[in-house]
Amino acid sequence: MMTNDEPVKVLNGVCKQGYRWQVDASGIDADFMTMMLMFDADGRQLHGGGMGGPKLYPGSVINEYRGRNDDWPYVVVARTAPRVDRVVATTDQGTELELQLSEVIDSFALRFAAAVLPMGHGPASISAEAGGNFWKAPASGCPDAQLVGLAGFGRSFE
Repeated sequence: MMTNDEPVKVLNGVCKQGYRWQVDASGIDADFMTMMLMFDADGRQLHGGGMGGPKLYPGSVINEYRGRNDDWPYVVVARTAPRVDRVVATTDQGTELELQLSEVIDSFALRFAAAVLPMGHGPASISAEAGGNFWKAPASGCPDAQLVGLAGFGRSFE
């Protein structure tokens, strides 16, 4: 069982709105924390949200969080199995957005993905892809992402 009590920055970027963000991770296999933090140009934290629980639920390749604070844009953050090579969020307005995806973080045996959604858009669904397979995280928040066929999913994720 891997343990890491101090948060480790596993991913970072700048969103189109100009805010800097980072994803921190820490914990043990069964009680793992992933947080996405957003900062203004002066380094003040504007938003923070994330999830705890097992790294991945049994049989699942993705564990994800969607949220926002007050009038800030929605953020989406996920942790995935190492074999996942793409994570996509579809907004409530039909926009598809490929999340930035980390390399495998060896100390956690996971990949991490994140994005800040456009203002006025909410997260409708989140999916993961690996080697021609497609998993869709259920909107209900149920931990079991379900494997579905690729038919009908030949869209570009730009």
